[in-house]
Amino acid sequence: VSVLVPAHAAQETLHLALDSLLAQTWRNLEVIVVDDCSSDGTFALAQGYACRDSRVKALQQSENRGAYSARNRALRAARGDFVTVHDADDWSHPQKIEIQARDLMQASERIANITCWVRASRELFFHGTTRPSNKLVQLNHSSLMLRRETLEHLGGWDEVRVAADSELMRRIEHHYGPGCVHTLLPDVPLAFALQESSLTRSGMTHVHTLYHGVRREYHVASMHWLTTLKDTAPAHCPDERSFPAPGFILPHRREELVLDLVFILDFNLSGGAYVSTMNYVEAALAQGLRVGLFHWRRYDLDVTRPLRPEIRQMAQEGRIHVVTPGEKVSARTVIAGYPPVLQHGIDMAPVLSCTRFAIITNQMSSRLYSGGDVQYDSGT
Repeated sequence: VSVLVPAHAAQETLHLALDSLLAQTWRNLEVIVVDDCSSDGTFALAQGYACRDSRVKALQQSENRGAYSARNRALRAARGDFVTVHDADDWSHPQKIEIQARDLMQASERIANITCWVRASRELFFHGTTRPSNKLVQLNHSSLMLRRETLEHLGGWDEVRVAADSELMRRIEHHYGPGCVHTLLPDVPLAFALQESSLTRSGMTHVHTLYHGVRREYHVASMHWLTTLKDTAPAHCPDERSFPAPGFILPHRREELVLDLVFILDFNLSGGAYVSTMNYVEAALAQGLRVGLFHWRRYDLDVTRPLRPEIRQMAQEGRIHVVTPGEKVSARTVIAGYPPVLQHGIDMAPVLSCTRFAIITNQMSSRLYSGGDVQYDSGT
């Protein structure tokens, strides 16, 4: 079993992860630590373990590219029949690897398996996710174990900085069928996760952006890509993305998206505002302009409904950019094509800078001459 351990600035926790791996009852291990260009003593610590135990290999990235890029680096060096991942700030039960490896060996038709974990503080206080729940134990996506040849066939992990665990799971199930990833010992935590400063708990990559923000945008874009695949195996080319992702989660972070035009609209509408705005978009594209679309859903409609497939396909083809909440964008002109959406603020909007900002008043603030049926407050 090859255990891939991406590590960045982990000198305070890496020993917990490695000690728990080297104490596994499954002794035939290859533990590959990839330091993602840390500025602390992470790599030296990994080298020390490699000197003391031949099962440990220590590699180092020349630049910081994120955990999933580090995993792919480790995968290229892996020689085990099975592959799994272990985060640098996790502790695993001594039987965790054995339970997973024996499951794959005893069920040759099994594609992959996964186990559960619980999040814990240094004082061993357990805590749940960001949403209230009656369960502390959750699926541990990084515990996914599968045959190395299967993972290589799928192209490894998408090289972004967040959420690629879930994307790989969706890709596996798309290729091999729903339910092909088997959960072992549900509700039994085989690992403790210490993630006080994890990307899942911070800023614009916080886990709550699954509902509005970068994680949701990444998830929906990846799902659209999967719907475009036919009989070919989904795999990622290392030099070319399979589907668009927000620039600030790519290995080489794009700090600012530079565009000519940004259109703000509820792009799930089907009336005149949508039709006219899309005419503007097509005209701008015909002029060779760089165009971004920010989907601002009307507050009183279904805010969870995905962006319409036609827009997704335009983004998939590279014709337009879907602007993400929280993304920093510079544009010459920003046009809001439907005033009512601006009536209600949203939790997170793009950070827009522009030379010109225009609101197209294609609908009056009230539908009745009497002032009734108010659509928006023109004063705001």
